[in-house]
Amino acid sequence: MQKLIGTALVACFLMSSGTVHAQVPSRNPETQQRPQVATRGSERLSRVQVEAQQACRNAIDTRPGYQARRVGTPIQHGAKQWDVPVTVRRDGSENMRVSCRYSAASGKVKLRQR
Repeated sequence: MQKLIGTALVACFLMSSGTVHAQVPSRNPETQQRPQVATRGSERLSRVQVEAQQACRNAIDTRPGYQARRVGTPIQHGAKQWDVPVTVRRDGSENMRVSCRYSAASGKVKLRQR
């Protein structure tokens, strides 16, 4: 049994232990280039919001002794800037809250303690 769902062809194989789903990506080049949209809880994040989260996490994780523990939902601040709340752990001590500003135009990140 085959169904076309969105841009992927899903083939269902019935086995004695239950139903196994195998997802085969589409071969259409237009659909392959579409960005994946992540979800956090019940809200959908745009491509730029996901980029902001990843850039902020990477900016913190690449600093010696720092670790991003929780990355919040980016909030738009201006035309191409995003504020991302991040909970950071430093050298194994207690968590502190940091605000990360991501510029979608330049890809730069600025961190400041809240």
